Amino acid sequence: AAMIDHARLVHPECVFPGCTVPSEQADMDHTEDHAFGGDTVPENLAPLSADHHRVKHHTRWQFVQNGDDTLTATSPAGHAYTIRPEGRTRPAPQALMKAAAAVAATTMEEDLADCPF
Repeated sequence: AAMIDHARLVHPECVFPGCTVPSEQADMDHTEDHAFGGDTVPENLAPLSADHHRVKHHTRWQFVQNGDDTLTATSPAGHAYTIRPEGRTRPAPQALMKAAAAVAATTMEEDLADCPF
């Protein structure tokens, strides 16, 4: 369980390029297939959504762990994508950004005059 928790902390989302499925909802994949000798160690585990897990195993997509918490995903066409754990969160939806801006615009200093801290 600790190895899976570690992999989910390192990669909070599916590692397939462009996918944002949270790792808690994803399958835990052996990057080097267990059936072909891949060890069950943190350096060989990464979350893939169920759909992308099937894509990895039934197409020519290839994944390699680089040893620095990054992976390289190579498409069947030969395009390589480096998957980094940082900076993979989706941007806030426009509605949330507009709501936050509206709240910020209506907060006046006098509204805070009675604030005890």
